[in-house]
Parts: sequence; structure tokens; C-alpha cells
Amino acid sequence: MKELLHASTKPGPPARPASFRPRGGKAANPGALQRSKNKWVFIVLLAAAVLEPGGAAAQDAGGAPSAPVPPHHATGDRAVNAQMESDKPVEPAGGEAGKAVEKKPVNIEDLVWPLPPDKPRIRYLHAYAQENHYQKKGLKDRIIQFLTGEKKKEKKLEKPHDVAIDAKGRIFVSDTEERAIFVFDEVEKNVRFIGHEGAVRPTLPLGLAVSEAKRWVLVADGTQKKVLGFSIETGRAVFSIGGKDELQNPTDVAVDDSRGRIYVADAKGHQVVVYGFDGKKTAAYGKRGGGDGEFNFPTFVSLDRAGNIYVSDTMNFRVQVLGPDGAFKGKLGSMGRSAGQFSRPKGVAVDSEGDVYVVDAAFNNYQIFGPNMLIRLFVGMAGSGPGEFFNPAGIAIDSKDSVYVVDQLNKRVQAFQFLGGK
Repeated sequence: MKELLHASTKPGPPARPASFRPRGGKAANPGALQRSKNKWVFIVLLAAAVLEPGGAAAQDAGGAPSAPVPPHHATGDRAVNAQMESDKPVEPAGGEAGKAVEKKPVNIEDLVWPLPPDKPRIRYLHAYAQENHYQKKGLKDRIIQFLTGEKKKEKKLEKPHDVAIDAKGRIFVSDTEERAIFVFDEVEKNVRFIGHEGAVRPTLPLGLAVSEAKRWVLVADGTQKKVLGFSIETGRAVFSIGGKDELQNPTDVAVDDSRGRIYVADAKGHQVVVYGFDGKKTAAYGKRGGGDGEFNFPTFVSLDRAGNIYVSDTMNFRVQVLGPDGAFKGKLGSMGRSAGQFSRPKGVAVDSEGDVYVVDAAFNNYQIFGPNMLIRLFVGMAGSGPGEFFNPAGIAIDSKDSVYVVDQLNKRVQAFQFLGGK
């Protein structure tokens, strides 16, 4: 028994030191092991970079990065064409909510609306989403990041709301969660921010507009009940209009440089309020109602090249057109689920040919109307691929007819090119 107890408490063999050398072998060298590890990490990363989709191997083989195509891409556009020739209601693009649809890969360069043999009017370009939009990381950068563990925290669009463009190729995007304005500069190829520093900052940045005459970017602030103006060049606050005594809920702003006017969509005030560049209120167009020139929660406002005012009259499910003096000139859309109708109209913009683009957050698309107020085409459906949307909001069209649409819950802005329709 004593022998058994003695055996059970006998200590085991001593732990092997780090430099333990097996019989007939050599002592392990920690430095050599680390170098060997680094060599294999390099080889794995190199292989991944070459074989990844759209990588060097794919490019050398003549392939191009692919993206899913909206499954209703062809049927949606042809449905609109059919609607223009028939009184039969047509379901807008987007399909049934939550319905799984098989997606097929397609080159982004081929993503156009409508599909051949119809003449294409809209082409997909690309998307903007984060601070490093213009920075392309190479293999060396990825290896250094992997080995050092160092990674710069990049700002990304979190809840974008509206977009505006200036004449120098800058794309301004308001973000209600970041409480700032992202500036994507297509000329300088960099991204900077306005409103995230300084004594005056937006707290709920919504609609945007650019004054080329003043070199301002204006933002409607729903919390402060003001429109704030920032210098495009310096980012400093230089202008302010409104306040709780004049605006109840400013949601968007538009600028007419030739007339020196600023138009503010006041959603809860159910009107469009007009200011001069001196900050003084000069007029207010509309009142609550459903008649011509009346509004029910107007949320977005835009201008055409002649200075006519386009107002997204959201809860009346239409867009109204006013002259520069506020006189009613026309309207488009109505409540419904057919092409040319709306469920939740948001951003509105006008291209160089007078076509009117209206975003619908519920249909997850934008519809295009001709100058005669009749539907021409709709673009998009629910999804996260190129040309697809999840709760889109603002829209803007630049002098070259590039179309920018805020894809809010996909946290990006998608860019398209109008190819001409005449």
C-alpha cells in the first residue's frame, strides 16, 4: 500500500525547455520559426490576391469584375413601355417584398435601362460609400496590415439622406447618423468632411443644395429648424436662415443663383418658404391641403434650368411644379402601385432634356417622367446589388446628366449616366 501511495504522488517528468532537442535532432530556433511563418503568410496572401475574383488572374484572362443584375431588369422596363400603350395597371419594378429571386452575374458595364433592343437611356456607373473611396490597397499594403495588425478606422456612410453636386465635380452627401457632410472630390480624388468640427455644426443634416455664386453648400437641419450654409472651400459655417419662429421642420433646400433665392421645403409647415441671400424671408408658397398648389408634408424640392420649382408632395403622393413666382404649373403622379404612381415619393431632380426623376422609397426605385408629365421609365428594385435600392431618398443630377441617388439603408450613393432620350 505504501508503495502504491508513493507511486501515485511521484512527480512526473520535468517540463521540456523551449530549446528542447529531441534525440538525434537540432535545437529549434525561435527566430527561424518566425521567419518561416512569415514566408508562408506571404505565399498565402499572394495566392489569395492572384486568385480572388477580379484579381490579377481574372483580369489577365480577360474577365471583368461582375455584379448581380436585377432579376426584373428586362421585364420592369418593358412593363413601363407596355403601360404607356395600355390602360392596364402594371406593377412597378421591385417584385414582392421578401420574395427570393435568383440573380445572374453580369458585367456592370452592361447594366443599362431599358434592355436592348430598346434604346438604352440610363447606364449604371459606380457607388460611393466610404472615406477610402479613392484609395486602392495593393498586396503590399494588405500584407503590412496583416503582419502589424494596424488598421486605420475609415469613416463610412451610415445613414445618408441627400446628395448635391457642384460645378467642380464635388459630390456632397448628408449623413444623419454621422451628423456631417461627406465630400467626394472627383477632381482631387479625395474625401473630406464638412460640419463635423467648429462651433456651428448640423445636428440632423437632411436636404442639400449648392450655391455656385456664393460657393456655399446649404443643409436643412431638422432639429435646429434652420438652413445652415458652409463654405465649400474652408468648410466653415458662414450662413444661417430660419429658426423655430419661421420653420417648423425644414427637410430640403434648393438654390436659384440667378434670382438670388433659397427655397426651403417645410414638411410640417406644409409649404415652401423663400429667402434671399441676405437671409430675409420673402415669401411662402402653399398651405396644407390636396388642391393645386397645396401640400401635405412636402419633403424634397428641386429646380430645373428655367427656375421652375419641383416639390415632392409626399403625403399627397405626387410631385407639383410651380413657377418661380409660386404659381401652379402642373403635377405628376398619384397614389397607387402602377407605373407612374407613387407610394412614398422622396427626392426629385430634372435632367437637361426636362425629364423629371422621382425617387420612391417604398418601391425602391426612381421613375422618370417626360416633360409632358407621362411616365417613360423606372430604374431599380429592392436589393443590395448595383442598380438596386433599399429605402432610397435624395437624388441629384449634374451638368453632365450624371444621376446620383442616395441608397439609404444600403449606406451608399449610386451613380448613373443619362444617355439621352431624344
